[in-house]
Amino acid sequence: MNTNLFMVRGDTFRFNLEIEGLEENLTNAYFSCKKNKDDTEYLFQKSLGDGITKKEDTDTSKIYEVVVAPEDTEDAEDGNYFYDLQIQVGEDVFTPLLAILKIEKDVTRE
Repeated sequence: MNTNLFMVRGDTFRFNLEIEGLEENLTNAYFSCKKNKDDTEYLFQKSLGDGITKKEDTDTSKIYEVVVAPEDTEDAEDGNYFYDLQIQVGEDVFTPLLAILKIEKDVTRE
């Protein structure tokens, strides 16, 4: 799924990922962001246990929360970045989200 996201530089950014039909917990998960897809360094990368946490089990799904902390983007230039969310269940790897994260410069600064 290609879903463009938007956030303000230096703010907390969080969203939930609901995975339907998932019977076991995720083995790994990564929310990665780069200026260019071929860059070797990430602007930030969140992983299971470090920015990605399981929030809830329902009868038909599992819900995980992804949190990008203010310090992850406080020095970022405004503009478009590439991101993906890659998850692993056992030996299977999936990338359910892959698109653009637009980071905007805020007006209010301390």
